Amino acid sequence: MKRKYDFVFSLGAACLCSQTLRNARLQYASFPLDWVYGGGMALRTDLVLNGFSGWFEQGDFALQENPDAFGHDPYVNVRTGMLFPHEFDKGVPIAESYPAVRARMDRRAARLRERLLKSRRVLIVWIGDPRDTHRLTMEEMEDCIRRFESSFSQTAFELLAIDRVPGVSGEGMRRYEREKIRFYGFDYKDYGVGAADWHYHQEMLAPFFTDIRVADYRTREEKVRFVARQFENECARFGASSRLTLRWKKLKYKIGKHFAKRS
Repeated sequence: MKRKYDFVFSLGAACLCSQTLRNARLQYASFPLDWVYGGGMALRTDLVLNGFSGWFEQGDFALQENPDAFGHDPYVNVRTGMLFPHEFDKGVPIAESYPAVRARMDRRAARLRERLLKSRRVLIVWIGDPRDTHRLTMEEMEDCIRRFESSFSQTAFELLAIDRVPGVSGEGMRRYEREKIRFYGFDYKDYGVGAADWHYHQEMLAPFFTDIRVADYRTREEKVRFVARQFENECARFGASSRLTLRWKKLKYKIGKHFAKRS
């Protein structure tokens, strides 16, 4: 049976959760916490429920060294400890880049608030970052649901939480399923040679989202832009310059993965 929601959003953590939802076609827009690393479930819940008040003040940011920023200047918020690796343009002083980034964050916050107010059934999703050593507790999850329900009394909330538990295989994963909370704990980190600390096995997470459906809240113009961005991203990923070459390169990639698994 399909689980249908008016809205599905990523509470955390970092890029992993948001990207997983996008790949599953459950997220169609960007929200403030999508690309931010750090801050546990309680802090992130605080931020959403207080409208992200005071969380993005210029004076709280300090430049960091981070090889995973992919062409951006990573900044940490020294007050919250949260890292913003993908928001600020590389080599541009924060005094120049901050106003545009702040405006973008404000739009994302307003978008999230609007979706929460308009939705009657919402799924909150948490996927623990492979680098995080903190293990999610049942008390944290129950508190998260309780606080969202208290703030949005007309909305029914559920939480799907997946957390990395080192040494626990997918076959032996820890499960906890209630009416409002579903928790799955196992090790989905990629330990392959040369794999970065944040690498994970996407194929291990995808099955948790196959039975979930969400209402498409985009306008027609937003849908067109989304498809165009998706095509551009796939072309960049596979080194393609047209739809025909993209199809061919994706086919070669799938064939290569198939034979790699068999070898």
